[in-house]
Amino acid sequence: MQTRNSSRLVEEREQELENIIGNLLIADYQVQRLRSRLAEKIEVHSASPKNKSSYTFKHGGKWYRVSVRVDEMNTADKSSDTD
Repeated sequence: MQTRNSSRLVEEREQELENIIGNLLIADYQVQRLRSRLAEKIEVHSASPKNKSSYTFKHGGKWYRVSVRVDEMNTADKSSDTD
């Protein structure tokens, strides 16, 4: 009787594990699909300065621009200011 119960538990655990793996595969596919769709919509402007990047995309009939600027900092100056 214990072998039947233990085999039933093993089957239930295997089915649960298969469901989890299936859900992970589906989630991974969805992430890859979203990344590819986003990459298709983003247009990189080549005329931007070296320390700034601008990305333009259209969503829902509206155009959006995202700009990223990089500032260089000297950490040695900050440590001397706090002393």
